[in-house]
Order: sequence, then structure tokens, then C-alpha cells
Amino acid sequence: MTGTRPAAAPPRDPDRDVHMRVWVYEAFRAVVVPLFRTVFRQVDVGREHVPSTGGVVLASMHRSNWDPFVVGVPLDDRRMRFMAKAELYRIPGLRALLRSGGAFKVERDKADAAALHIAVELLRRGEVVMVFPEGTRNRDGTARPRTGAARLALRTGTPLVPAALLGTDGFRLLPPRLPRFAVAYGPPIATDDLAGLSSREAARIATERWSTAVAELRGELERRTVRR
Repeated sequence: MTGTRPAAAPPRDPDRDVHMRVWVYEAFRAVVVPLFRTVFRQVDVGREHVPSTGGVVLASMHRSNWDPFVVGVPLDDRRMRFMAKAELYRIPGLRALLRSGGAFKVERDKADAAALHIAVELLRRGEVVMVFPEGTRNRDGTARPRTGAARLALRTGTPLVPAALLGTDGFRLLPPRLPRFAVAYGPPIATDDLAGLSSREAARIATERWSTAVAELRGELERRTVRR
């Protein structure tokens, strides 16, 4: 009797490996944290709004490539996971660092179901997943945020914590310009009142609330840095 062979499983993509090498992450923090605290004089506001345990969708505005580091510097008791655009994985040295440091690849030009699945898995395991709702660097602040971060939070029942940044888009190598970096975390976006809505409508409203919260947080950062 002959039978059909089961279809072979698709090859595992190492760029979507969810296993972090903790020593790499901590070694990187040992370099980055002192650098940002001294050279960029980083300040942070509202650290208490990031829960110390359990899954968290940490939704930050996005202005420059410095942003993931600035958002992560104050989180000394939590290890942050984040989506990294597929283009970065074409850089050999950076690819190795991303894979070891807890990032996972996302294809930005299409609906990336695999990246979404990984993010959901990490959140249900109680990890912090950082997401940029704007999707890419939004230098002039005019890009319309997408609803993916809100959908993740609503799907997994995890807090959606907004984060605003200041100064990261002002860095220049030549001529040298070293602005002060700042990050502000806000209280989790209210979503309990969205339970009776469709998932699409709930995500839309939660995203609008995120946009309002981030604008307020950025305004607070601007006022604080002016006083310094």
C-alpha cells in the first residue's frame, strides 16, 4: 500500500527566532545606557507607567534610528523585544546583533502574518513588545498611524503604553550636533469601553487615543527640557 508523504514543513527563518541571547542584550545595554546618559544626557518621564510584569505593547512615536534604544534605556528591569524592518537584516553585522538581541523581522510592504504571530506569542509569554504605530520614521509628524499596535493589545488583553520622544531626530555627525534625548511614557490607553465594538472600530479608536496621548507626552517633554 502506498500513501502520500506529508508535506515538508517550511524551513525555519532564523530572523524570526524569538529566543533572545540574554548575555548579548545585557552586554549591549552595558554600553548603550552609560553612553546615552552621558553623551546625550538622556532624561525619562513616567517610567512607572510601564508595568513591571506581564505582557506590554509599548507603542512609541518614531523619528529616527535612535528611537528603540532611547525607549529601552530606562527599562532596566524589563527586556524589550521589537520588530525590525527586513532591510536591516541584509547588513551582516547588524543582522547578527538583531537576531541575538531579541528583535524579529517584519516585512513592512505587506501584511506580515508571521511577525504578528510572533508578537502575539511574546505578549502572551509576558514580554514587552515595542511597536511603532507610524510604521516608519515619521520625521515631519504627518504620517497617519496604523492600527497594528492597538490590535495586538486588544487581541492579547495587554496594556497599550504610549511613548513620546524628543531630540532623536536632531543628531548630526558632521557638523557635530548632540541634542538631549528624552522619552516619556504615559498611562496605558483606556480600552475597557471598547469591548462591544468590532475589532476594527475598537482598534481605530484606541489608535486615535494613542495619537492624542503621544502628542500630550511630547508637549510635556518640550516643557521640561526648556526648563532644564
